[in-house]
Amino acid sequence: MAEPVQRDQSGRWVGVLLIVLSASGFASLPVFGKLAYASGTEPIALLAWRFGIAAALMLMATVVVSWRKGRPLLPPVRVTLTMLMLGAVLLTPEVLLFFVGLQRVSAGYAETLLYVYPAWVVIIGAVAFRRRPSVITVACVIGAVAGAAITVGASYGGDTVGSIEVLGAAAIFAVYLVVASRLIPQAGSLPGTALVLTGAAVVFVVLAVVTDSRGPGDAGGWLGVLGMALLGTVVAFGLLSVGLGRVSPSTASVISTLEPLVAVALGVVVLGEGVGAQQVVGMAIILLSVGILLWGESRAADDGAAPLVNPFTAVE
Repeated sequence: MAEPVQRDQSGRWVGVLLIVLSASGFASLPVFGKLAYASGTEPIALLAWRFGIAAALMLMATVVVSWRKGRPLLPPVRVTLTMLMLGAVLLTPEVLLFFVGLQRVSAGYAETLLYVYPAWVVIIGAVAFRRRPSVITVACVIGAVAGAAITVGASYGGDTVGSIEVLGAAAIFAVYLVVASRLIPQAGSLPGTALVLTGAAVVFVVLAVVTDSRGPGDAGGWLGVLGMALLGTVVAFGLLSVGLGRVSPSTASVISTLEPLVAVALGVVVLGEGVGAQQVVGMAIILLSVGILLWGESRAADDGAAPLVNPFTAVE
């Protein structure tokens, strides 16, 4: 087996910083969503604008990179259609369910509950692929689920219906990641993600037109839309891509556990959201369980095993 490439230590720290900034960008998504909702923007229109802008910019980036590297603009037709369907069929309902739930719960609360998805990934792997999890992995899954139950039971920053919607989004996101981790490498990270975003954008634009969903009508609404599309999607993914050139995906996945913490902090500072003691306990249990789970995946990847939980196959 080939020896892993040794990265320059200073370059590695730069990579860590880029991954932290990327996680912060992704963490801003529910906060920008809340700002858009406050101005009267409705979820479907919000997502149509977000994915439409992000997909256009990502496709432009794909064109530039493909031209500079002298490679085909898009993968084979079959792969291209598969990527578009991945965005339309799996990413679309996950994102919609999350942002519908976000209307009922706080930004930090929603982001933390979404982070139960690694537990769902482990369950899917065990059931669908008969991958036997370790005792520690099982304990982490139980811990994440228990933490979610405690957090939902606190009912601080939202209601039960919104909590169930976000947990449902986490389950769909886990299915999406399991499928995407096997399909996106066929297309390449940048073109694959651009196509997934495009598939989701087409569906959301059609839904927005059919339902006559209300879009942004003032500065607050446009701040939410542009923040989600640019900072929360394009910039976050760009930083992630550059950072992954300096640190391994398994290391990046562990760093990503900062994301819900940043979301909670942004919710408190920007939106004035409160955090109750029971909610803090539940969130801490979730993050500790997920952190240990991802750390174990990182160690397995370093030993040459294929990671089961890899949150970096595409933008959420």
